[in-house]
Amino acid sequence: LAIAFVAAQSGRMDAAGVELAAARRVAHLLDAPAAVGFEIRATVIDLFLVNDRTALVDVVSSASGMLRDLRSGAGTSDPATVALVQLYAGMGHARLQDDLPGALRLLREAAESARVADLPALELAALAETCVPSIAEGHLETTALLADRLLEEARSRGWADLRSLAPAHGYLGWLALWQGDGVRARDLLERALSLLLPTDWGMRGLVLATLTQSRVLVGDLAGAEAADAVRIQYGGSV
Repeated sequence: LAIAFVAAQSGRMDAAGVELAAARRVAHLLDAPAAVGFEIRATVIDLFLVNDRTALVDVVSSASGMLRDLRSGAGTSDPATVALVQLYAGMGHARLQDDLPGALRLLREAAESARVADLPALELAALAETCVPSIAEGHLETTALLADRLLEEARSRGWADLRSLAPAHGYLGWLALWQGDGVRARDLLERALSLLLPTDWGMRGLVLATLTQSRVLVGDLAGAEAADAVRIQYGGSV
């Protein structure tokens, strides 16, 4: 399972799928408490591997069921595990855009759970994920300050290349575009794109759509056409 997680974070999705399937074939050997923890972590990895909306709906439904069990006292109260489930359920809702207030609540709960558990990388990931859906709340400058703070803290820890920071770069790029700074927008959005996992079609489509506009703004029409062509491969509806 750990090998599957590392492979998924590295963007090697086929290898991650193979390792996850191997783990599930022997999961029946676990006792009941360990099986609960296993299934939670396996569902987290599932979220990395899904590459269409239907599959994402299924994974989010599983994560939501796990959250209900955790809140009712079933399963584990381990704060790291709770934070993981909150984070990936929130990420799923944010990608589906089916419940943005719920997504933000879960992501902020995940950040708090991670802080209590002294898991700064997980806390940064959860807070970075809040940036894009928080656009709906309208607090644009406050969110920009949060994104800047997250990226600075990550740099100070030597974690500048964490893939989970991509939404923070993406948010700042989006904001720079609407402030008329095409060069900064392009650079931030290209950075976000370089960090995103290949299966993160929801965020990738959003970043590509905004990157297309930023390249038009700086006069790079060929680059804009290239970004838009890739965006269309991710559904073309963003």
